[in-house]
Amino acid sequence: MFLRLLSRKTSFLPTRNEAMLFMRQLFLATVFAALALTASAASPTDLANSTVKDGDDVVIAGQDFRLADVDAFELRQTCKDGTPCGAKALEALIEIIGTQKVTCKPTGENFDRIIANCFVGDLNIGTEMVRRGWAVVRPDFAKGPSNALCAIEAEAAAEKRGAWAHGFVAPFFVKHPEVEAEMVVTCPRASMP
Repeated sequence: MFLRLLSRKTSFLPTRNEAMLFMRQLFLATVFAALALTASAASPTDLANSTVKDGDDVVIAGQDFRLADVDAFELRQTCKDGTPCGAKALEALIEIIGTQKVTCKPTGENFDRIIANCFVGDLNIGTEMVRRGWAVVRPDFAKGPSNALCAIEAEAAAEKRGAWAHGFVAPFFVKHPEVEAEMVVTCPRASMP
C-alpha cells in the first residue's frame, strides 16, 4: 500500500475501498475489545449488591468486608484428599448469598479490611459457612467466639459437612504455618481431620 501511495501522482489519500476496509477493521477491533472487557468485568462472583472475593471476603460498594469470627479456606487451598476446598468455600458463599442483598455490621478492622457480621436477611453468612463446613472459627477475628458458634463448628465436624469430610489444614495455618496451634484454637477440637 505504501508503494502504491508513493506512485500516485495526485494524492496520498487512500482509495475508497482501502478506507472502507480500514473502517471495517477498526469497527471489528472495537467490538472485540468491548466484548473482552465485558467478559472480564462480569464474573460468577458478582451478586446482587456485592462481589465475593473468596470464602470470607465480600465487597459492597467498593468496601471490603471480612466475615467476623470465621476463617474460610484459602481460594487455592486443597483438602488432604485433593478436594479444592477453597473453591468449594467460594461456591458455598455464592450459594448462600444468591441474588439477595447483603448487609454488614462492622465489628472491627484488620489489614485495611472491615471485620463485620454480614447477613442475607436474618442469616449470618459467617455462621452459615461454619455450619456448612466451609469455614472454621477464626480466633483472632473472634472476640471470644460464642459457645453457639463453637457448637455449630463441632456439629459440622461430627456430621462431616464440607471440608470436614475431606480432611484439612485449618486456613489460618496455611497462611501462618509458623504459629503454634495452641495459640489460635479457641473452640475445643479433638484434632483437625
